Amino acid sequence: MNTHRLQDIFNAYGADPQRWPAAERDTAEQYLAHSSEAQVLHAQAQALDHQLDALPEVVEPLGLAQRIIALSAEQPQAFAMWERLQYWLLGNSAAQHILRPALMLGLPLLLGVWLGMHSAHQAFERMEQQQFAALAEAEWQYLLEAKMDDGDVFDWGDEAL
Repeated sequence: MNTHRLQDIFNAYGADPQRWPAAERDTAEQYLAHSSEAQVLHAQAQALDHQLDALPEVVEPLGLAQRIIALSAEQPQAFAMWERLQYWLLGNSAAQHILRPALMLGLPLLLGVWLGMHSAHQAFERMEQQQFAALAEAEWQYLLEAKMDDGDVFDWGDEAL
């Protein structure tokens, strides 16, 4: 037993040893008998108990408990964000405890596969377009050179192709 623990007991249970936890009562009483600091704290706790006992008793309004219960039943419980996320991810049945985490782990995998395939397809299409453009340009250059080598005047009409 130490002074801090005894102060916690006074704060929680008051100065009367009969209200203290049974497991710590004997040790606390022995510490109180031998420690002057503990005796000062006990005197302060007794003074507080006397002040609290002197206060008038508060009488609750009629039907207050029923009104509180009715209000709490009407309003849905507001869960903390973490509790809602945990419920959404894990569910509340055995099947949901297994399937939801598997689904949550599988979705990023599927998204990654789709993104990889989609970007590979786009890259392949861009490569095809670049190759086609390079081939068309090379063919055009070949035709231009062949026409110019013949010494003919180049005609931009359909027969140039």
